[in-house]
Amino acid sequence: MAIDIKVPTLGESVTEATLAKWYKKAGDAVAVDEPLCELETDKVTVCRSAKARRLPSAP
Repeated sequence: MAIDIKVPTLGESVTEATLAKWYKKAGDAVAVDEPLCELETDKVTVCRSAKARRLPSAP
């Protein structure tokens, strides 16, 4: 199941970001505020955390 991950505003002149690291595997449980990924721009690297809890789905 796909979910949306909202990217914060990274700066006035920043229009693109690259997904540098993804910390979770498909099916992993996720807790609120747990790091999910890192986004990189030419000016900043930002860690994105979960805003909601997600449990693995049953097979």
